[in-house]
Amino acid sequence: MASLIMLTAWSIWKHRNASVFDNATPNLASLLDLVKSDARCWASAGTVGLGAILPAVSS
Repeated sequence: MASLIMLTAWSIWKHRNASVFDNATPNLASLLDLVKSDARCWASAGTVGLGAILPAVSS
């Protein structure tokens, strides 16, 4: 669960920076897609625990 919390906070931070510095429009759907995509990458890289949260990802 700690990995998911860190991932979510990091994704919010990146999304916010894109909005502030790149004039990107804040969008909750794109933020959620970013979290899901990054979680799959982290799980495939071996992050402990994310495989249980995302069962479609094989470790």
